[in-house]
Amino acid sequence: MKPIDKLIALAAVILNLTYIVWLGFSLEHPAGLAVFFCDGLFVSLAILKTINHWTQRHIGDAMPTHNSGLDIFLPVLDEPIDLFRTTVQAATRIEYRHKRIYILDDLGREEVAEIAKTYGVTYLSRPDKGKNQKAGNLNFGFQHSTGEFILVIDADHSTQPQIANRLLGHFHQPEVALVATRQAFNVPVNDFNHDPLYYESVLPGKNADNAATSCGSGVIYRRSALEQIGYFQTWNMVEDLYTSYVFHIHGFKTVYVNKSFTLGLAPMDLPTIYKQRGTWAADALRIFFKHNPLLETRLHLKQRLHYFEIGWSYLVSALSIPIVMMVLAYSLATNTYIIPASEEYFILKSLSMFFPALLAYLMSQKNFSTLQAWASLFPVYLWAVTLALRPNKPTYAVTSKIGKSERWHILLMWPHLLLLTGTSTALSWHITHFGLSYLAGAGFFFTALMLYWFLPFFQKVMGLGFVKSSLPKLFPVRKAPERYAPEPGA
Repeated sequence: MKPIDKLIALAAVILNLTYIVWLGFSLEHPAGLAVFFCDGLFVSLAILKTINHWTQRHIGDAMPTHNSGLDIFLPVLDEPIDLFRTTVQAATRIEYRHKRIYILDDLGREEVAEIAKTYGVTYLSRPDKGKNQKAGNLNFGFQHSTGEFILVIDADHSTQPQIANRLLGHFHQPEVALVATRQAFNVPVNDFNHDPLYYESVLPGKNADNAATSCGSGVIYRRSALEQIGYFQTWNMVEDLYTSYVFHIHGFKTVYVNKSFTLGLAPMDLPTIYKQRGTWAADALRIFFKHNPLLETRLHLKQRLHYFEIGWSYLVSALSIPIVMMVLAYSLATNTYIIPASEEYFILKSLSMFFPALLAYLMSQKNFSTLQAWASLFPVYLWAVTLALRPNKPTYAVTSKIGKSERWHILLMWPHLLLLTGTSTALSWHITHFGLSYLAGAGFFFTALMLYWFLPFFQKVMGLGFVKSSLPKLFPVRKAPERYAPEPGA
């Protein structure tokens, strides 16, 4: 973190701890336990993120000092042919003499085989198509290739030619198992998929503690390390997170380079967003529930905390958002003061919310799109909890990246509409029967705040796209550090 970020983070931790202790001694109704529970989740997440990302490690290019073979895997399922052809074209331009490109076709399409023939690359299509999804497809390629390093590029990602020469040097340490890179997407500038908070702060924080994880595409793996852990992991729906987890359990190191060497697509329509984010959440929560990092003694303490944070972040959104709004509606409808109407509550609660939000705002290139997505996706994360608790691995289908944001998917926002309607109705009832009061003011504030958090998703389903969400510029605009490479062209 930058010095100003550390000061704000420290203030956030102190104020949140002060607030939660005060709250524990100030509840006036049994329903207040629900408020204490939810606020406790928020406080714990804020503290955990501060601990995990107080120190960050940003590293640059590392030129290779060897001539080891590089296998480039291009797994493809049902992506559009023209889109995939662009991916193959970009892969053939990668500047590395000892490379070999493999198209891993999991449908066995003749058009894909023709592309392989046209560009003179190796074509592979396994007999047990679809088994273990992408991980199974990668493992088939693994068994039919020989290069010491493996670069995985998704079917919708265009790659910079310099990716190999700028990353392979990080493998000079034999214990390094993978080198991951920042993801860049061809989506509107304020779309939450850019997620600067994750790529510029969270992953560098993990990188400082040898807890960086693969992002799925634009990642280079060491073959010998994969051999030691039994290849790409098939236990979860997607391979990247759990393979990284197993690497760390086996004592390997991972590296994250905060540069974009690939440019891909990201879903823009709500059903596909829900599907993709739900898959990621379910994978993280399956690790959380079934292989809890805090109990994994082969990880050191900071690694345990980093992996715990991933699942915990999803869980906090899934539980806290709906509970807080339901308790608010109950309080308004019954005129029940769960928490004393006092200046202390107003001040402590406001400050405990303001400083974490300000920190996230500053570390997200001065917008709230990441936090708004985190709050808006609570029903997806709640469903992911149920999937993660099932005894067997949920079924999985590759995420389509070509949905159109102008489609009408308002029905998918029914949980948000239900909660907002409930609090708004309760607020109107309260004002009608009990007049304007301290409780009515609090109800109006929190209802408006939640509407603000959900607003980008309402805009998306109504075809309005993302509207930049920002506060007045309290601090000078930060220039992008030199360590961030320009996004690659298509």
